[in-house]
Amino acid sequence: MKKFNIAFIATGLSLLCFFAKAQDKVYSFVSMETPPSYPGGIASFYDFLAKNIKYPQMAIQNKTEGNVFLSFIVEKDGSLTDIKVDRGLGNGTDEEAIRVLKLSKRWNPGQVEQKPVRTKYNIPIKFTLSNKVSSPSKPGREIATVIIKAFPNGSPLIMINKAQSNIGAVLDLSPDKVSNIQLLQAAQATKEFGDKGKNGAVVITATK
Repeated sequence: MKKFNIAFIATGLSLLCFFAKAQDKVYSFVSMETPPSYPGGIASFYDFLAKNIKYPQMAIQNKTEGNVFLSFIVEKDGSLTDIKVDRGLGNGTDEEAIRVLKLSKRWNPGQVEQKPVRTKYNIPIKFTLSNKVSSPSKPGREIATVIIKAFPNGSPLIMINKAQSNIGAVLDLSPDKVSNIQLLQAAQATKEFGDKGKNGAVVITATK
C-alpha cells in the first residue's frame, strides 16, 4: 500500500509540474494570430517613448546614435517583464531604454485560442540627436529609411501579415492600418524563418 501511495503521489507531482510548465510557456509573437499590442497601437507606444525618454548626457557628448534592440515578455495580465537589451549602443542609451519600458502601461496580452498567454516581444528604440528619439513605427518613407539603416549589411526579409513582401509595399502602407512592427536581428530571424532570415527580418502586422 505504501508503494502504491508513493507512486500515486509521484504521478500527481509529475502532472502538476507538467501543467505548471504549460502555464509558463512563452510564445513567439511572430507565429501568433493575436500578438500583444500596446493600447492605442504601436504608434501610441512610440509617442509614449518620445515623451518619456531623456537622451543621456554621455550619449550627447559622444554623439551616440542608432538603435537599441530590446526584448521582453508580455505577461498574461499585460505587464512587461524580463526586459533585456539584445543589442545596445552604450553611453547610457541601453539603461534609458530599459528605464522607460518599465514605465509602460499594461499591454493587451497575446492570445492563443482566445486565451491570454505569455509572449516574447522584440522592439527597437532609435536614438537620434536631431530629435532625441525617432519612431520606426511610422510607415512610408520614414520606416523604409529606418529599415535600411537598421540592416546595413543586407536586405532583411520583410513580412506583412505573415506573407513575404518588399520595401515597396512598406512605402504604400497607411499609418492608421499598422498595428505592430518588429525588427529581428539575423539570429532570431533565422530561427523563425530559416535561411530567408539570414539578413534579419521586419515583421509588420496591418489591418486591411
